[in-house]
Amino acid sequence: MIPFTTSLCFQSAGKNPRDGGSSRSSRDWRVTADLTGSQFAFAQPPSTSGDDSPAGTTRHSQTIPRPNVHISRNSQGILEVRIRRDVPVESPKEDSPLAFASVAEEKLLIQQPSVCEELEHCGRAVISGRFFSLHKNYQRRRSRFKFMRPENGVLVDETYQGPASCLLQHVSNWNFNTFTLDHLTNGRALFHLGVHLFEEYGLIEHFQLDHLKLMKCFGLLEASYHSTNPFHNSIHAADVTQALHCVMQQASIQKHLTKLEIMSAILAAAGHDVDHPGVNQPFLVGTRNYLAALYNNKSVLENHHWRTSICLIRQSGLLDGLEPADLLQFEDTMKTMILATDITRQVELITTFHNLNDKKSFEEILNDAEDRQFVLQIILKCADINNPCRPWAISRIWSQRPSRSQLP
Repeated sequence: MIPFTTSLCFQSAGKNPRDGGSSRSSRDWRVTADLTGSQFAFAQPPSTSGDDSPAGTTRHSQTIPRPNVHISRNSQGILEVRIRRDVPVESPKEDSPLAFASVAEEKLLIQQPSVCEELEHCGRAVISGRFFSLHKNYQRRRSRFKFMRPENGVLVDETYQGPASCLLQHVSNWNFNTFTLDHLTNGRALFHLGVHLFEEYGLIEHFQLDHLKLMKCFGLLEASYHSTNPFHNSIHAADVTQALHCVMQQASIQKHLTKLEIMSAILAAAGHDVDHPGVNQPFLVGTRNYLAALYNNKSVLENHHWRTSICLIRQSGLLDGLEPADLLQFEDTMKTMILATDITRQVELITTFHNLNDKKSFEEILNDAEDRQFVLQIILKCADINNPCRPWAISRIWSQRPSRSQLP
């Protein structure tokens, strides 16, 4: 049980030119809520004068507008709620019946379901919020799908219907159009594709995964891609994941892969560019970005991608039931696969692959666990740059996007 506290601040009485000269009432409130529930307790502290904000606090840009209610977070991570309500120019005295009536009205206004829900959502974000490299004002994309809970307790996604489910039946086809899937799923291509592949490979039953945690995992990964990035966004992640699936589902390869390796590969493809800032490594190094200093100017973006992906997977709790040895192998496979997507290592990887292919047969390579992991690295690397091999209608769209992606 972790409580959090918010300060409710009201503008002091006076003329506001933005509001046409109307006056505003001013009262201070403190709200305490329990993260495990949705009830909020309200109490009115002693009246204050002067500035309408608590001492030493400043408002930042994380703001959620509501009708008559304004929610923001100050520099100390405390939520502030401002209620704006027109009152007579001459405000009543604090001990008058009208003042008590106004207080009661303000309580009812704060206790609106939408306001309480937003307070609870923001309170959780203080504890489990994610970071983003170059987007300080990045707003997490709100979920655009709704859930229905039938009597049998099964969650059904309203957007995962008809055309989208029919299109996913052809996910093993190389001509698969990820842009169409993104349109049919209302911008949730990576989410639906990831869940579908876990079901198709039987990973949910094999590892006894919680379906809701699986949905949360892909939801976190998808939300951590920047929608403002024209190329390295969640559509690109879905496209790479589908290309990787096209190679892995070949019978000659799939029969040698373990379930753990398949799950590692799918999640590595889904998170291989997570939180991509839209600029390349030379730009980060040249501008002395903190990520470049953190990773010593080596595979800066790839190191950031695999670490962020594993953090999000841990946050979802998807693999909480995995054995420690399997979890260690899973994270190591994800790490090596995502690091292999570094374009500066392309000559090194291709040379190693040619040498391995000259020494061993295809069956011998796939029968060795270490060599098999290297093959997965090559598969993800090829999937990451698969766009020129797609049909022209799809390839043309992808070829036009990088020109807008590398600009700061």
